[in-house]
Order: sequence, then C-alpha cells, then structure tokens
Amino acid sequence: MKIQDFEDYKKNLEHLKTPSNEEFSKLFPFKPYTIQLDFMSNLYSAIEDKKKVVILESPTGTGKSLSLICSVTKWLIDNEERLLKPPLETITNFSAKKEESTDNKKHKIPQWVLQHFEEKEKQERNDFFERIKKQRILQKEKFQKIKEKERKRKRIYEQKNDKIKKIKQIKEKEVEENDEDFLLDEYDSDKNINNSVNKIKKELDSFFDIENNEKEKEKELEEFQEQKIYYSSRTHSQISQFTFELKKSVLGKTMKCVSLGSRKNLCINPKVRNLSSLNRMNDKCLDMNEGKKTKCTYLCNENEDFKDIILSDIYDIEELASLGIMHENCPYYGSRSASKMAQIITLPYNLLIQKSSREALGLNLKDSIIIFDEAHNIIDTITNTYSFMLDSEMIVRAISDINQYLEKYKNRLKGKNIMYIQQILVILNAFQNYILNFKKEISGKKSYLSTINEFLIKLNIDHLNLLKIKKYLETSRLPQKLLGFTKKYINKISKEEDDNDEELSRHVSPLMVVENFIFTLSNQNKDGRILIYEEKKNIVFKYLLLNPSESFKSLVEEARTVVLAGGTLEPISDFIEQLFPYLEKDKEIVHYSYDHVIDSSSLLTMIIEKGPIGTPFLFNYENRNNPKILKELGQLILNVVNVIPDGIVIFFPSYLYLNEVYEFWDKNNYLKQIENKKKIFKEPKNSKLVEKTLNNYSEEIKNGRNKGAVLLCVVGGKMSEGINFSDKLGRGVIVIGLPFANKESYELKEKMKYLDNQSKIIKNSTTGNEYYENLCMRAVNQSIGRAIRHKNDYACVLLLDKRFSQPRIRNKLPKWMSKNIQNPQAYGLFIGKMAKFFKSKKDL
Repeated sequence: MKIQDFEDYKKNLEHLKTPSNEEFSKLFPFKPYTIQLDFMSNLYSAIEDKKKVVILESPTGTGKSLSLICSVTKWLIDNEERLLKPPLETITNFSAKKEESTDNKKHKIPQWVLQHFEEKEKQERNDFFERIKKQRILQKEKFQKIKEKERKRKRIYEQKNDKIKKIKQIKEKEVEENDEDFLLDEYDSDKNINNSVNKIKKELDSFFDIENNEKEKEKELEEFQEQKIYYSSRTHSQISQFTFELKKSVLGKTMKCVSLGSRKNLCINPKVRNLSSLNRMNDKCLDMNEGKKTKCTYLCNENEDFKDIILSDIYDIEELASLGIMHENCPYYGSRSASKMAQIITLPYNLLIQKSSREALGLNLKDSIIIFDEAHNIIDTITNTYSFMLDSEMIVRAISDINQYLEKYKNRLKGKNIMYIQQILVILNAFQNYILNFKKEISGKKSYLSTINEFLIKLNIDHLNLLKIKKYLETSRLPQKLLGFTKKYINKISKEEDDNDEELSRHVSPLMVVENFIFTLSNQNKDGRILIYEEKKNIVFKYLLLNPSESFKSLVEEARTVVLAGGTLEPISDFIEQLFPYLEKDKEIVHYSYDHVIDSSSLLTMIIEKGPIGTPFLFNYENRNNPKILKELGQLILNVVNVIPDGIVIFFPSYLYLNEVYEFWDKNNYLKQIENKKKIFKEPKNSKLVEKTLNNYSEEIKNGRNKGAVLLCVVGGKMSEGINFSDKLGRGVIVIGLPFANKESYELKEKMKYLDNQSKIIKNSTTGNEYYENLCMRAVNQSIGRAIRHKNDYACVLLLDKRFSQPRIRNKLPKWMSKNIQNPQAYGLFIGKMAKFFKSKKDL
C-alpha cells in the first residue's frame, strides 16, 4: 500500500464513539471519581474530534496523571484497532467515485476491469494489515519474554552485587585531557563532510541493527507509523511520577514507553560522567565515538538488542540508567533508538520545546498527542528557552580565550578554521566597539531597545553570513573545545561546582554564550528585540522573545492535539492569546475546569482585610514596612498558631520581605511568642538546603508533642511548586500580600509595552497591566495549591490583603476555591469561623 493511499484511507475512517463511564472505570486500579470520568471522556472526545489544543484544569489530588494516562492510551488502542479494521469500501472505490463524478463517464472503464483491480487492491491491503497485526502479536510476545528474562537477570545481578549500582556511586578521577582533545578538525563548509553527527548516526545504525529479514519487513510496513504520545513536564521527578502511574494503569503498562534525558542523567561512562559540565560531557562523548580515542565500551557492546529490552518494560530515568549499567549498554543512545518504536515518550520541557533539540533526537511529531503537564509555566519556559543574554565581561573573556587558543594552535589549524575564527573575532570586536559608545547611544537613558536588523547595522556586521558562522560553531564544536582548553591552560573556571552560584563562567565557555546570541541574530524574528542596559558596571545585551507563539507554532501544527494540563492554569486568557493567537478559539481550542474531589466542608478559605486592631492589610510597596501593619500581622499570626493545629505554611511576596518581617518580629518579641506555640522554619535561598529544611519541618510536626510548626516560604520560591504539604504538613496556608513582580524590570516593561501595542491591534486582547496582574495571580494560585492533596485532606487558607476582595483579583483565584470564599468583616468572626472549622474536624 502506498503512503498516499494510506493517508487517504485514514481520512475516511469512521468516527470513534467515546467510551462509557463503565468502560473507563475498568481501566482504573480503583473506583474513579466522577470528575475523573468527566476528565477522561472530555479528553478522549477532544482528541477524536482533532481539537488542536485541549486545556485541562484538575486540582492537585484529583488523580490528574492517571486520568490522562487512561484517556490517551484508550484512544491510542481504539484508533489502532480502527486503522487495522477491514474497510467497507476499497480505496479504489473512493478514487473511482471521485473520477466518475468529475469525468462524467467520458472515459468509462469496463466494469470487469474495475472489479479486478478492486479485488486485487483489497487483497493487497488486507495482506498489509494482516502483516501489521501479526507483527504486533509477535512483538508483544517477544517483549513479554524479554520482560521475564529481565526479572530473572535483575535478581541474579542484585544477588551478585547486593544492589544495582546507582549512577551517583560511579566515581573515578576526572580524566586528564591532552592537547589533541582541544584541536579543531579540518573544516569545509561547502562540502558534505562526515561530521560527528553523521558518524555517530552510522554507528548507532550498526549498533542497533536488527536481522536483515526483520529490516526488510520494517521497510515493507514503513507506511504504518506508531502513533505517539509525548508526555513532558518541567522536572525529572514529575516525569518519574507519571511513569509510576503508567505502571499502575491497566492499558498504560501494556504500552511501549521510553524516557529521554540528557547525558547528565543517562551517561554511565565514568570518563564522561565525571566531567564538571554538561557541555564538556557532550563533547567528550562525541570525541570518544569519532575514533580519536578508545571507543566508549558501553556504546560498542553489541551483545544484545538493548532497545528491545528498554521497550519491554516501563523505566523512569534512574531505572533506565541502572538498566544500562546492568547490561553494560549505553542508555543515552539506547533510549534515543528505542524512541522510534515507542508509543509513549516522556521527556523534559526543554527537549520538546526547542526545535533544534527535537531534530537532534529525531522526534516525529506528526499526528501525535503532546501533553504538557504542570503547564502553568509553559509560557515562561518557551520565552526563556529562546531568550539569550551576553554581557561585556563574557565578550572580553571570549576574545582573550580565542587569542590564547590561536597563539597555541595557529600553526596546526587549517585555513578555513582560521578564516571563521577571524570572523568570530570581528563580531566580538564589533560588540566591544558598541560598548565603548554605549553611553553616547542611549543619551542618558537607562536602557536601549532595538530590532535585530537595527542592531546588526549599528554593530556594522550586517555584511557577515551569520548562518554560516552559526553552522561552523555547531559543527566544529569550537566553544566546547575552548571550554576544555581554558579549564586546563587558563585556569579561569573553578573545578568546584556551586549550584547556588548561577554564573555561566563556572560551567560554560564564553563562546557558547556568544554562539547562542549569534543564533538569535541569525533568526531575524520580527517579534524579537535586543535590549541593551548597564548592570553592575557591566553592559548587558539581552535578546527578548516577546511573542512565544511563533516558536511554539511548528510543534502545534505538526501534532494532532496539544494538551496543556495543570492543577491551576487561571487566568486562561494568557495561554490562548500568547500561545495560540492564530487558532480559531471556538473551533480548535477547548477548555475544561474540574472541581476538587474534597467536600466543600473540608476547605475554609477567607480573605482577611484588617488586623486585630482594625488596621487595613494593604501589603503594597508603600505600606508593607509600616510598623503598625507589621505589629498587626505579628499579632494575627500569634492568634492563628493557637487555633490551627499541626503545620502552617506562610507565603511572603519575596525573600527580602520575609527577612524584613522576620527581623521586625524578632526585635518586637513576636518571634519568641510564636515559637512558644510552634517552631519556626525558614525557606533557604540555597537549593541544597531545601530538602533538609523540609525534613526538619516534617519531623517537628510528627514528633513535636502536638505543637506543630510554622514554615516561612516565598511565593515563586523553591517551596511554592511541586512540594506536597498534605495532611498535617499543611493544615493552614497563609498568603501575605500580592507578589507583584518588579515593574522596573527591563524585560517586564518591554513585554507590557508590546502587549499594550498588540491590544490596540487585536480587540479584547490582554493589556500589559492585565498580564502583570495575571503573573502575580498565577504565582499565588500555585502557592495555595500546596495544601489539600487528597479526598480526605482538609485545610484553612487565609489571604491577607484587602485587594484579594476586589472582583478582578478574586475571579483569578482557582474556580474550585473561589466559589466558597468567605470575607468576614469582623476580626473576631474570622477567628471564630476558623476555630469552629478545626473543632468540627477534630470531632470526626
């Protein structure tokens, strides 16, 4: 069957009927809630109806992941059965009817000839589908045998090794690199030379080759591609949770699933893994497999077909790495090879959002279902992925590093390398000249904004072919070579990694930053801007992506359906306007919002406008440090800790304000009084200390003789997202003020200005101020969502600021919460309601 014929055949498939609640219930490991049944039914129907975008809001604790899995896997299986079902009419019938109506019997074909070809085509198609069915059955049997074999192998392996080695246990002294590692290969931009990517691709093809007869069968069936589900979330821990739920699902555990990650997560070769940065790991891996040094033993091991082992069961990233160690096979390349045959592919946001990453992984998004979970930060992720920054310090370092590199290798480098390196120096010197004239250019302004074309002309580099320079940097891997060179010879990069220090100079060659910036300059995006400003005596060049929809569009167009799922995604208007302005809102986008599974009596939400003495709570920038307000706040918290049992989580607008309030309470004896009731913990700025703080907070609640504890956190901080404050850990959640972003931020000002201009062109679109407000409320909603994590949970949520009572603000709170919000005007009434709420729960 020809590909075009198969595509025509798919267009004439009968519509799938949405399964009944009873059918969906059978897919669950337990009896599903009503909202889960609605969730599955709505998603199934939307995928079948080819809705381009499905936005799903289901509060945390309502079984969102399992509902997603059951719905999409059910549709995937039903769709495949439909594809393989013998059609009522042949493809010739479809085409013949069209010809007959247009040609009006001018060239009528004898009936017996038509009949002959119809029968022949019908037989060929039926044979084709039978081969596919047979292939599926054989594949399933094969994977089952592999799975059983793997279980036995794992038991034996664990007995011999006590337990499977974890990646972090593989420790070897970092490999000393020599001069040859940093030398560039001969480069020719005008010929299709065998670059590193092509070489590794060939190695992979031979490494993961299957028997010739199987290869022929795959070619024969290449028209029938596995329809894929891509599941993406921000962190590997969220993805691991999804794979855990997948294993519990009736249909999910029958799927061929693979997890994709970086070398940092999946490389098991100590010579690569123990390098200090991901860029150096990538470069070392590629070098080892180009024949410059000894081949990677894990990639060269051809004892078994590793991709089939990966697909035979469901593994998260850590399990996949352990599997690679056990089989002495490369899980990084093994997972990439297995993804071609997988039905479900899990991967972090950055690998899916960035087009270059998708292409490098060879991901085929055509007609796929793409799920972005925890999608509340998808806009920021896209914007950050395509926004780059370059500063004067990086430029100076890049020039210095390149000159020292040339000094060492100039007699060994070929002509084309020298030519391109000189062009890169021309660009860097142009930046330096611009920096010297910067203060004259801005004429007293704090910042300067330019389009890309204007910026290139000002730099006087518009005559250079930036696309060729970009290709040279990618192919030659000069930035990575330079990183190793500077580490060894210039000793500017510290060997000790500090996650709290986010300076790029620790792990990234300055030329890598330059490469990213050249990429943006060659992109010529009409909605991109170059922002130039001074910061700490440094001149900063920042590319701002003001319109994320263009960068996201290719992904949406290729997919059958894109699903944005999350606990709280309000305000929804941001997603529709900023990501999908080109889609017909009523026809191509559907939005579903579901209630919580808890009873309304399990949540008490109150807006507190005044303190105990009656001082209005208005925690804006002008009032928030007023001693009168801080005293009222201290007294309120002191009253609250007497009423709310166990754990209370308090969210502040910023780290700065948290520390200011903490110091004030300490000086005015509030801290000591609060600690007499509950021990106080503070969210640390250092990410390494977060887990320890959480453990101490949890232990205090469990073992604190029923006193409980208070945890002071920051909205948008490390504890406001992805942390589970269920049951006793979060009986109370208090939000102090509205965490509006700094309006003086250059990036925010330009984004707001851009949206204001767009709102003049597009009626009823979001203005800059509305976007500013939406950013704030989305952060608040994420913090509130830390409590109430399951059906039997209960909590009290207090919103301390009179602005929360404004309809505009209140309407942007989660729908499942906003319909029951109370606004007691008397302070005593607020305390009484809270006491009554917890007394009713204690009596149960």
